[in-house]
Amino acid sequence: MDGARLGTFSRARDLPGLEFQNAAYTRIVESRISVSRKSPDDIKQRQIIVKLDGKRLGELMHGDEISRAVEPGRHRLQVDNTWNWKTVDLDLAPGEHARFLTVNRTGRFTWFLVGTLGVGPMYVSIERADESGVNQAL
Repeated sequence: MDGARLGTFSRARDLPGLEFQNAAYTRIVESRISVSRKSPDDIKQRQIIVKLDGKRLGELMHGDEISRAVEPGRHRLQVDNTWNWKTVDLDLAPGEHARFLTVNRTGRFTWFLVGTLGVGPMYVSIERADESGVNQAL
């Protein structure tokens, strides 16, 4: 500020040995990706591994949610329950918050195989939720 006093100097640029540069300020606006596993349709078995751009973000058990700030731009989100996986490619605008719901579901013969063999396939799905919380199947 002009007229402000710093010691005996009138402005910061008058301080000896201090280089002053006029810098352009850039405001970086982060985007955010959130993945939750809170669907009543989930069979509540096995973990779901969440990866973003090939890097592991964490594991979700039923009722969990994970959220990360990311740079705007193109991203690849993957969910994997170790039986199968789904991948979503998305492009985030600055400040956008993309919300997803992931679900572990049974297949047609899952419970028959679990009953006879002790294991059976479970299928993972992922849906994008809009701002109102309504899910959109991908």
